[in-house]
Amino acid sequence: MVKSKAFRYKKVAFYTLILLSTYIFTVGYGVNNNKVLIRFYDVGQGDSILIKFPKELNEYKILIDGGPSNILSTKISKDVSFNNKIINSVVITHLHDDHIAGLYDILHNYSIESAFIPSLPINEYKSSPLIKSLLGNNITTITPFHNQIMTISNNNAMDSPATLRFIWSGLDSINATGCANLDTSNPNVYSLVILLTYKDFSALFASDAEAGVLECLENLSDIDILKVPHQGSRDALFKNFYYSTLPEIAILSVGKNTYGHPHKEVLDFLKLNSINTFRTDIYGDISILTDGITYTTFYSKIK
Repeated sequence: MVKSKAFRYKKVAFYTLILLSTYIFTVGYGVNNNKVLIRFYDVGQGDSILIKFPKELNEYKILIDGGPSNILSTKISKDVSFNNKIINSVVITHLHDDHIAGLYDILHNYSIESAFIPSLPINEYKSSPLIKSLLGNNITTITPFHNQIMTISNNNAMDSPATLRFIWSGLDSINATGCANLDTSNPNVYSLVILLTYKDFSALFASDAEAGVLECLENLSDIDILKVPHQGSRDALFKNFYYSTLPEIAILSVGKNTYGHPHKEVLDFLKLNSINTFRTDIYGDISILTDGITYTTFYSKIK
């Protein structure tokens, strides 16, 4: 089944950029005071995403995951001012190393105001070195509940144009939805799935959620950008999820690996459904700039 997207008219622009000094200013390392920047970092086989909000939202910064190594420290230093090394919120989608190993350097070198972690079985929570490090550094740690909405402050929360909704929060969502057929021994079923909305723009960050979780997600609607779940694993391909969300662009955060990611079945499905697909192992850092109405996609390598 291929669903028609003829009724969608969002203006999209694509640019190929060579990684030169001018790139720093062109794709948001410099001043973009009236737009939201989403940067999918090329960190190898794993995820790390920075969201920077404009001045109207106090330049709030959210880091989703840290990738598999300390390469993130080099990359994020271009986006977060040396004179103001504050990251307002870190989101830890789940506890696999390819999502969190790079966060230890960030915790030591940046001021983190809060951290969001998934709802986990108590034994996993207590045994996590990263969670212990967060608590040891007196970082406010928040476990969102199912479908919790976080409003990005503009000093008038009632009128804020930006929200993050935790459409899957881990164990709490399993209990809330009654999805009893999930393999709860698999850490991926606790992965946070997050929907960013900014005015008329939306992006969904699906972490390593696999097909069983995607099947349990409720009240989905059209989105602009999708971070493809689990590096494009066939285990994360649930077709009705795509038919419900109709993403215009799919981002694959992937590097050299022995798993075969992204799997051919996933790539073929994205192509069949005319979803523009960008891979960090091919395109490098992938950046989205949006004013909430239109958006532009940049990347740092030539295909």
